[in-house]
Amino acid sequence: MSNKKEMISTCGCSISNLKVAFTLTGFGKDLSIEPPTDDRNLKCAESIEASCTSVALHVRWFDPPDGTSAHNIAANYYDKAIARMEARVESPHYFLFSDNPEAARSKLALPAGRVTFVSHNHGDENAFADMWLMTRCRHFITANSTFSWWGAWLGESAESVILAPNFTPGGKGPSWGFKGLIPGRWRLVPAER
Repeated sequence: MSNKKEMISTCGCSISNLKVAFTLTGFGKDLSIEPPTDDRNLKCAESIEASCTSVALHVRWFDPPDGTSAHNIAANYYDKAIARMEARVESPHYFLFSDNPEAARSKLALPAGRVTFVSHNHGDENAFADMWLMTRCRHFITANSTFSWWGAWLGESAESVILAPNFTPGGKGPSWGFKGLIPGRWRLVPAER
């Protein structure tokens, strides 16, 4: 493959496919994301890296956030995960990534003055920039999303606190919650639909 963006694009974000790719190619944790080159993302990365308590908080809405959903996690998962992070990390600063940041702002109890909304990368062609920014964070609260799983996995260090939802979505197929999905060092937080 000519570059790492192509590798991610070719493999997709399916964790089961990537387990096979890692086994066959041997690149494992050596995979990295090509950084964006624009000033706005580079300044955001500087802000993230300047904070020793940066937390990537990923909120994913698979269905409209105001209705019944078999796939969306209830807001109380994020409340519980934030409370756990607050207990483990002194004065964490949250960098919130979401496909609907306004819904996240209105539905979550976020710590006042310690949240930066990262919402400037629009469209699928800029998703890699959000994932790259997530990997710059020291700690992670993931959604039930392979996108945030990859952000946490690629950005993890020995000191990272990583919280993931203990959640099995409704509908077809085990897209989340299947055996082997969450590394043993990560901590599960109860989550409902």
